[in-house]
Amino acid sequence: MKLARRSVVRVRNTGCGELSVGSAWLADDGRMVSNQHVVEGVRGLEMSTWDGRDLAVSSIEAATSADVSRVVATWPQSADLKPMAIRTTRVEPGERIAILGYPEGGELAVSTGVALEYATDPNLAPREILKLTNVVKPGNSGGPAVDQLGQVVGVVYAEEIKMDASLVIPITDAVGPTAVPMQPVLACS
Repeated sequence: MKLARRSVVRVRNTGCGELSVGSAWLADDGRMVSNQHVVEGVRGLEMSTWDGRDLAVSSIEAATSADVSRVVATWPQSADLKPMAIRTTRVEPGERIAILGYPEGGELAVSTGVALEYATDPNLAPREILKLTNVVKPGNSGGPAVDQLGQVVGVVYAEEIKMDASLVIPITDAVGPTAVPMQPVLACS
């Protein structure tokens, strides 16, 4: 839980007439990583730490070809946020994985499970996604999926109800040299 408190934040977005909640985490480039669907149509994006300290958001960009976003924010020095380590190797089925985030916009929580398989999601095709046994709820979107060493392996973006699986975008699509291209997020008109 210490890792989560030092790296994962709660996200609230009042955009396009709706409130959406999610999670984000600090990458080593100083930007917060989340989902495009968490920040889309931004009108008022709020980010806060587990103990209620607010971050000031200065810019938001999102991918057009994957459900990933990056947010530039600043936070109080007392928040002492630390970037999360990124795993560079592929997750194998059977590995234990934890999901860190703010389910339903509530308290910071950890959900543990096991990697099941890689698949293609028709909404993100042709990109692969990773399926996990972890329980996710609205608000977990954008949170990190981490291995047993606390290294980020992906970004949570959905739940597949009929298969009772959580869906994760592999980390290589979110950060690093092969990350999907980003563009500024537009506010609601």
